[in-house]
Amino acid sequence: MKTKKVPARKTVRKKEKTLKMVIAVRHGEYDRQTKELDTLGIQQVSALAKAVRNLTTGKTVEVVSSTTSRGQQSADIIARVLDARIERSGVLTSDQYDDGAELMAELLAKRNGAEVIVAVTHYEAPSGIVNAFRRKHFQAGFDCLESEYGDGCLINLETGEVKETLLP
Repeated sequence: MKTKKVPARKTVRKKEKTLKMVIAVRHGEYDRQTKELDTLGIQQVSALAKAVRNLTTGKTVEVVSSTTSRGQQSADIIARVLDARIERSGVLTSDQYDDGAELMAELLAKRNGAEVIVAVTHYEAPSGIVNAFRRKHFQAGFDCLESEYGDGCLINLETGEVKETLLP
């Protein structure tokens, strides 16, 4: 009886994709009593999500959001448009943003191999996050005004390009 030799299986390791872009988003307008997005906020974030989709086509995206209801609602809209996973982070809820280094470390920990991180957060945090990545990768900061509701900042980690607004 002849024995047939079966070639050994090669273990194929997927090469982890490098982080190419960080997009930091401020949640949309919200009702001050309920803390939920209002109609305008939903419209703002929907428009922003479409702009982000145009910037991230063909890339794997991970959405990381604060744990507030308006942050989660904004992240849900963005993730649905981008067909992306969502992680929640208490760090993105904090109002203690210092220089963005803690936020940057948190985002990298939540990355899950994605090429793009979309961080949904509050107030001045979008510019702090983008500035921290810019300092780390390009040894230079930039002046980004605090983002308007339903808008954000972007840094391309391959080129150093920074967009201070994502909406037309």
